[in-house]
Amino acid sequence: MTTLQKAIHQCMLAGACDLLRPNMTPTELCQLLRTPQGEEFILKGLPTLSLWRLIGEDYKGVLAAHRIYLDAGYIELDGQTTRLIAIGATHLRITANQPKLYNVTLIHGAKADVLATNWAVVSVERDAQSTAYIACTDNAISI
Repeated sequence: MTTLQKAIHQCMLAGACDLLRPNMTPTELCQLLRTPQGEEFILKGLPTLSLWRLIGEDYKGVLAAHRIYLDAGYIELDGQTTRLIAIGATHLRITANQPKLYNVTLIHGAKADVLATNWAVVSVERDAQSTAYIACTDNAISI
């Protein structure tokens, strides 16, 4: 059983929705994680950080391509990316400067500093181990 299959199996045992399938490709899993249902599920702490790190050994590039940052250190992002997930030792600095909705999910101790302006709408969801700082100016809001 691959690391990815172990993660999927762990999530299925924990009650993941029917959208999760045992034979998903890494890309399909990343796309599912970025849905509201996927983000809600990972906020419950699954997969565990240790399992995320095992997944990252094989798929860190695939995760990053889908804006899922695992133990990525400090990253500065412009206003182009509107849906992000940060996991573990990741600290995002996001400039949300367009009139769009920005969704940020932080798990397993990830951090984010969001600087919102120009009518941007920011939604940050995080687990108890993660932290976020949001500064809104020029009609931007945090929901």
